[in-house]
Amino acid sequence: FWTNTTEMFNIMRDSGDKIRYCQCWVFASTLTSIGRSLGIATRSTTNFESSHDTDYNREIEEYFVFDEKSKTYQQTQGDSDDSIWNFHVWNEMWMKRHDFTGDSSKYNGVSDWNAVDSTPQEQSYGGNPDMDQYGYGAYQMGPAMLSLVKQNINTDECKHHQNEARFGCYDNEFVISETNANYTFWFKKSTDSKFAKFHFLTEIEAENDPHYDRSSNSQLPQMPTVGQLMSTKKPGEISDECSNRMIQNCESERLVVTSLYKNDEPSGPGIPTDRTNYAYDVKERSRRRRRALDLPLENTNMNIEYTIESEPKDYYLSPMIVAMDPEASIDIYGDDFTFGMMEFNLDNDAVDDDVPLDVYCSLTVTAQNYRGENILVNGSDVVKSDSMWYTTNWGVNGWCQFALKQEEYAPWLALADTYPFSFKFTLSVSIFESANYTEVLPLRAIVEQRKFMVCNPEYMFADRILCANNGLNWFKPSYGRLDYECDYIPDVNASRIGDGFCDAEYNVAPCFDGGDCCALSCVPSDSQFCENMDCIDDRVAQRNTDDYDCDDPLTFIEYMNALELEAICIGAQEFECPSDEWMNSTGNDCIDMIAAVINESYSELKVCSSETVYALSQDMYDLIEDVTQCMDGLYGNDTDVDDMFSSTSAISDTIVDDKKSPQGWVIAVVIAAIVVVALVIIGALFYVKRRKGGHVRESYVAMVGNDAVDAESNTLQ
Repeated sequence: FWTNTTEMFNIMRDSGDKIRYCQCWVFASTLTSIGRSLGIATRSTTNFESSHDTDYNREIEEYFVFDEKSKTYQQTQGDSDDSIWNFHVWNEMWMKRHDFTGDSSKYNGVSDWNAVDSTPQEQSYGGNPDMDQYGYGAYQMGPAMLSLVKQNINTDECKHHQNEARFGCYDNEFVISETNANYTFWFKKSTDSKFAKFHFLTEIEAENDPHYDRSSNSQLPQMPTVGQLMSTKKPGEISDECSNRMIQNCESERLVVTSLYKNDEPSGPGIPTDRTNYAYDVKERSRRRRRALDLPLENTNMNIEYTIESEPKDYYLSPMIVAMDPEASIDIYGDDFTFGMMEFNLDNDAVDDDVPLDVYCSLTVTAQNYRGENILVNGSDVVKSDSMWYTTNWGVNGWCQFALKQEEYAPWLALADTYPFSFKFTLSVSIFESANYTEVLPLRAIVEQRKFMVCNPEYMFADRILCANNGLNWFKPSYGRLDYECDYIPDVNASRIGDGFCDAEYNVAPCFDGGDCCALSCVPSDSQFCENMDCIDDRVAQRNTDDYDCDDPLTFIEYMNALELEAICIGAQEFECPSDEWMNSTGNDCIDMIAAVINESYSELKVCSSETVYALSQDMYDLIEDVTQCMDGLYGNDTDVDDMFSSTSAISDTIVDDKKSPQGWVIAVVIAAIVVVALVIIGALFYVKRRKGGHVRESYVAMVGNDAVDAESNTLQ
């Protein structure tokens, strides 16, 4: 195995073996090393909600059928294989190019970052012509100058260009779509012929939306604009807080480069160079930045207002569905965090107060990998499909709610090779006038989507979970779950309590500024985004590990889990606690190795097992508890036991230094035993050889030899 590009290059150089089965982030890091070694400034860049535009029209299309029976929109396959990846990683390389011709020649000699993808997704006719042997293009992407991408310019003039205008020089078209594509919905009626064309649905332009929907305190935003939070590493070392698997807070090291690729909204993406798959006219489509379709009411006096709620919410620090037993979630974390939910709320404020409305709702849930591809179980990609309808009169609020429960998505969790990266929720709402059933299509249609990431627990702690499937951490949320009392504060301004900004004068118990000062309890408002934190509320989980008394809980878990797999601990029986003092050897090798983690004080063993109880197996926890209870009986609950052992043995040092590899400890024991036996034999030979030297000398040699063996034995025990 290799852990960095230096090791990988050495393997290839020494063995000639190819390194295969990599993902985009591995290829990008490799190209970073190659570029820098050649003297080219190179960095890896991550694009969240990265679109894969397969038909080069700067659009990502989704297709729906209006089911005239249920009166809802159901997602279906259409004319495009477009998708949106949760993330994609490529490179930026700083270079001064001289290959532009024609009108683009003004960019020659301009130094700029250029996008280069070492995991290209489509074939290109640009770039290196030698790679295109058959005239079909080759899998390559870039360099694409970012200043041109930002202007939505796809230059179609290159020295090596082969008159394939959609690709340009080199692949600007693809990068524009990848980072800034429109998101469009198409539909046809269920009674239409299968040969009928899909109809284009109206898009919506979001108000004052910069590069991405506001969720700056989320690990991954939830209501995506295509191409958001594009990030690279700031220059400098990686901080301990970022590299610590228990914390993984790298925000201080994130350099957001989205503005290098596109402007604030409206940002384009402009009209594609190749208009073959661009619908109807040559004008740029109206901009739609949210995954929502809202067809407004026409020729009617009705006024309808609605809201759509979801759980987990997009502003959570870690908005993920936790794939565990719901009862265990409630028992450990105080609430059920294993489900996802979408809810539609409607206010019927029609001017004509005697017009009731019929509201038809449906929800479809699919499981996806990080490339946006649906995952099938038993030939179906639908995890859940449900619908309902209700009638609401003027002035009456109505709603429909759908929830995805753990028992419903459990079959998808059993897929070892394709564990879900996220669940995609598609909510459809159709609104009809109750008295008018002549209309085939609704007065108003709403389609909105949410994508919830999934956390498959690898290690569970009381305040967080380390997720195995995506490498992220889930933190126990307290949003809206705590009570605050602020009335006792003189001249308190109630409007500043719980407004998403931490006010120091209100950040005192039991007010805590309504949760505004902790990342896991702060709810953003329209004007404040939870950017000022000073959490002193001990009821709320912290992203750091300051509240942990165990020095290294993750290493402790890995140590104990690895030890449990050793033969000496498989089926290990309870041991008999000594009656007077703890011995280095209890006669139970597994127990001895558990106790060997004691380096400074016995309290570390007890504290670490307590703080990692949910990450340890029950058998291992029981064994650790046997040791700690025995020591409690011998030395008291809080006694420092540095003097329990006559000296820190070599084998204990070996175990502590190599916690993750108990096999090393077994080897150390064998080596130590061999050394002891060898010393005994040497002593015996020395004794026999000198026997003729007289009884006095014989006794002296024997005494020294035995003392040497005993001293060495004490060191090695």
